[in-house]
Amino acid sequence: PANGKREDYMRASLETAADGRAVATAFPRQDSAMLAAFTKADCLIIRDIGAQPAKAGDLVRILPLGFGALRF
Repeated sequence: PANGKREDYMRASLETAADGRAVATAFPRQDSAMLAAFTKADCLIIRDIGAQPAKAGDLVRILPLGFGALRF
């Protein structure tokens, strides 16, 4: 869905595509109580205020988490 009146951060996994691009994939459940999902996240997808829903392949801003994400 479209984002509301504040910046939002979605838990995601970060992978390298065959062409070398970094690809962030949001976890299907984003409930704040999903702490197990947060421990598996490599990055957070940053959703701007009022952002429309992103489609697969759209460019997004991310916030890398931990040392594992530095490989990109």
